[in-house]
Amino acid sequence: LGLDGEARWTDLAWREFWLEHLTYRLLQDADTFLGMALDAAPLLLELNPDWAAALARTLLRAAEGGAGDEVRMWGERLLAAADGLRRQTFAPALDFLDALLAAERLEPHRLGETQAFRAWLLRSHGHIDDALDAYAQTAQIAPDLLWAQGQHGATHILASHDDQARVLLHRALQKDPHRDGIAALEGWLALIADDLIDAHHQFTIALTRNPRQNAWTYAWRGEVRRRLGRIEDALGDVEEALARYPDRPWLLALRGILLWQWNRPQEALTALDAALALAPETPWLLAQRGRILADLGRTDDALSAYERALALAPDDTWTLTQHGLLLTQTGRAHQGLPHLEQAVRLDESDPDARLARALALQALERHEAALTDLQFLLAGRPQDPNLLELQARSHIALGQFDAAMTELNQALLQRPDHVDLLLLRAQVLIGQRQFDAALADLDAALRLRPEDPEILLRRADVLAHMARWDDALNELNALIQQDPNNARAFALRGDVHRRQGHNAAAIADFARALDLNPDDAWSLARRADAYRRMDRYQEALADFAQALTLQPDDAWTLARRGETYRQLDDLDLALADFTRSLELDPFDYWAWTGRGKTYCELGELEKGVADFTQALALSPDDPYILERRGAALVELQRDQEALDDFTRALDGHPDPVAILTLRGDLLLKMHRLEASAADLNRALELNPDYAPALLARGRLLRAQHRYHDALADLDRAIALNPSDGWAVAYRGEVHRLVKRYQASLTDLTGALVMLPDEPWILAQRGETHRLLGMYGEALEDLTRALERCPDDMWALATRGQVYRTLGRYDEALADFSRAIELNPRYAWAHASRGETLRILKRYEAALKDLDRAIELEPNMAWALVNRGQVYLSLRHPEAALKDFDRAVELNPNYPWAFAGRGQAHRMLGHLEAALDDFHQAIVLNPNFVWALVNRGHTFRLMGQYQRALADFDRAITLDPNNAWAIAGRAQVNRALNRPAQMQHDISRAIALTPDLDEELFRRAMTHQIRGNIETARTDLDEAIAIAQAVYDLSPTRWRNTFKLALYYLARDRRNLAERLYREGLEAAPQADILSAQQDLRDYLALFPDNQVAAAMLALFRK
Repeated sequence: LGLDGEARWTDLAWREFWLEHLTYRLLQDADTFLGMALDAAPLLLELNPDWAAALARTLLRAAEGGAGDEVRMWGERLLAAADGLRRQTFAPALDFLDALLAAERLEPHRLGETQAFRAWLLRSHGHIDDALDAYAQTAQIAPDLLWAQGQHGATHILASHDDQARVLLHRALQKDPHRDGIAALEGWLALIADDLIDAHHQFTIALTRNPRQNAWTYAWRGEVRRRLGRIEDALGDVEEALARYPDRPWLLALRGILLWQWNRPQEALTALDAALALAPETPWLLAQRGRILADLGRTDDALSAYERALALAPDDTWTLTQHGLLLTQTGRAHQGLPHLEQAVRLDESDPDARLARALALQALERHEAALTDLQFLLAGRPQDPNLLELQARSHIALGQFDAAMTELNQALLQRPDHVDLLLLRAQVLIGQRQFDAALADLDAALRLRPEDPEILLRRADVLAHMARWDDALNELNALIQQDPNNARAFALRGDVHRRQGHNAAAIADFARALDLNPDDAWSLARRADAYRRMDRYQEALADFAQALTLQPDDAWTLARRGETYRQLDDLDLALADFTRSLELDPFDYWAWTGRGKTYCELGELEKGVADFTQALALSPDDPYILERRGAALVELQRDQEALDDFTRALDGHPDPVAILTLRGDLLLKMHRLEASAADLNRALELNPDYAPALLARGRLLRAQHRYHDALADLDRAIALNPSDGWAVAYRGEVHRLVKRYQASLTDLTGALVMLPDEPWILAQRGETHRLLGMYGEALEDLTRALERCPDDMWALATRGQVYRTLGRYDEALADFSRAIELNPRYAWAHASRGETLRILKRYEAALKDLDRAIELEPNMAWALVNRGQVYLSLRHPEAALKDFDRAVELNPNYPWAFAGRGQAHRMLGHLEAALDDFHQAIVLNPNFVWALVNRGHTFRLMGQYQRALADFDRAITLDPNNAWAIAGRAQVNRALNRPAQMQHDISRAIALTPDLDEELFRRAMTHQIRGNIETARTDLDEAIAIAQAVYDLSPTRWRNTFKLALYYLARDRRNLAERLYREGLEAAPQADILSAQQDLRDYLALFPDNQVAAAMLALFRK
């Protein structure tokens, strides 16, 4: 039984003889011969369950003949074990072996082989860990049982414990390198080391050396051949093994795997089902069945098989990987990723798990994480073209086109004729706008797949990107002629028409494409865009809605719908679509640009500029985006940055006229007038009828004070575009500057019809109303403008002028101060406030404002004239003369500058020079009343009374209520000895200006201090005449009586002065007496040596 048992037992005659003999011996010596039978039982179970069943029946016959109950018990157990193995049920056999080992009925030399057989049964039953424990016990019992060590190593191989397997197999080889099974062990070692050629060689040798083991060696060689791709040869080996062991699940499973790899999935499934019928709870078999079901398209069944396998072996990395991969491939990457994460946690170095996780992460658009797995894999396989392709796809999705290009170039070095790689590289080149190179890749792909319609379609698309419209259309027409039902060709041809702006033709082609494929979201979206370009917005929105129903997360469609909403002024909806589009595709520069425009229209300029900047990062130097960002930067007052953008845009802009106009307009704003003129003139050379350029140049000419040329350009711009409210408004401004106030009013009112409540235009009309003397209307316009734009400095300052004209000085000062608060460097506001303070005789404050205005704008002639007037009021005629000289130098046509200088000359006693200046002022403005009055006074001082009288008469005709002109004429009438006329004029002058005499007295004192005695006496005489006339009418107007006394005192007429002082001291109220006493003190401060004044002050004290 122990020696060459397998050969003996195959002989039926010997088997029948021996079993009959065993029955006889058991009846004689049951204990001895039962031990011999049980020693043979494990081997028989291993070799052939039928032989073991025959032995079991022998034991049962002996028991019936009186051999005893123990013989019957072991016979029954052995028969159950043999029946179980015939049905591929391992539990009864394992129970029998466990009982046999526990009863210690085996000879010592049989213990190791029996334990090894038990381990094999456990492994066949799918209990790999228990099998490994059993093989470990075998090694303790029989350390020299080398074939068992080989099986132990093979089991570690099944458990993917390659290192442990290698240690065991090396140990076996070291113990007996010349044993018959050495070739099989060496084959296993080579298989572990991935040396498939040597493994195949060693297993082939083993098949000739060890007939006992050749069935399993066939199976292992079949596995090696499978890995070598020799599927048909591998299948032959497995069939040889199955001929010996037809009911082994592992062999049936290997046969199924080979059939699957040989593209015979249905037969493969049958083999695996047979294996599972023998071992239904084997996780590995269930997982292999899941993979074949997936290949057959039975996804739900496959997932169910994987789930059953994982329920039995939840930490099996291969099953976790396959399960997660299938979920990813069926659009459920979010469900698959947790399985793949678990697989990687269990074995971080498992390349299949890392690759499957990378694919799931890519499907979930988590490309940064996917790149981590792909880079791990490429560290071990740096030239693997498949990994390089996958990494390139993630880099493309992240917009990292240079990295993608490097990877695709490497992959194509390995596979230069790989069409998919060529197409992918063409896609990257299109993204980089390298259309010639993309076309070359597509042509190479066409050489490998001639007439491939998909490649031809892509080629036509590239030609369209290159604006080679005719070539693109020719190729698409040819495709449509070959296949009139090619929906994609119609769609692409429609898109070429759309890009060309032939929207009607585009819509027709998209309609045909949609007839052929009604659910083509791509065509729906692009037809919608064609409708949008034709301003057919409702039809566009309908198509966009249908496209997004089919593909809710299509970034391109969302962006174009956002643009449609923007054009409809539904800015919130536009913003939502653009934002969602960018979440889906953050590398779409068109969507960044669209959202930037939307932000700008919402007034969020900083956000708009940020989006334009992002767009330019994706599409550097795009002239249209540079143009948009430049325009937004202009609004943000970031003029130099805007100028840089416009200059860059000019380099590649197909229509430079618009950019030249924008840059010219900006240069005008920056006061770079020559550069502005160069741009605008060039724009109009290229397109003489470009209305925006005419408008901008009109504004430039206005800034250059070339008003008639400005009007010519603005007239032309309005003729080309009559609905341009801004052009009409600017023309209204120029009309005002040339004093065509009614024309200005007409234009500005017309502009407000087109641009209602536009603050700038309201303010301009307010200024025109002011100049027309329509102050109520001016205030209404300027106030409305400021309600809409409270921080408009020009409108504030202009309204301040209106308030000042109306004598509403506090409100005027408030407006000027607010304008200065908004811009402390606003010179005009400083000068206007200074003028107002001068009128209020707050000379020191006025001087401070005017100094600041001139500091900011040294060439502001108007401010210089006002400061000169302040200096005159402060009796500083020399300082005033310098300001008037500078004002005349700056503007030789400025009447007020000449008139002010004339006044300074007269105060200094330079009567001829004064006369020349007043004369020049009147030449420049014949109706200049102030100059006429002052020239009249100068003629009077020179004794030229008739000429003086003519000037006063002319001034009074122009301004009947001018008190200074009337008082001057009174003095001339007195000199001509015409008392009635004199008295009449003095009365009128006093009625108009009650304090006229005080002004004359102060001016006389100034002349006296400067030594202009005659001029001083003239002014004193005028003051005396006015005050005397009042005294004659009302002697008890004590304030006037005291003033008249002071005037006489200054004129050295002591007696009259003293008489009037005594009258007042006797009857005047205490307040008037105290005021007169203070006037005397002020006079003595100027003339401390005047004894008469001192005497009068003593009289007051007494």
